[in-house]
Amino acid sequence: GAGPSLSSNRSRSCRWAKHRAASGYSA
Repeated sequence: GAGPSLSSNRSRSCRWAKHRAASGYSA
């Protein structure tokens, strides 16, 4: 799973992946 249009914010992709994983999301 990815957060908001990561295509433009790949930098956040890494952070979103960890944040979602902690919430129980499948990054």
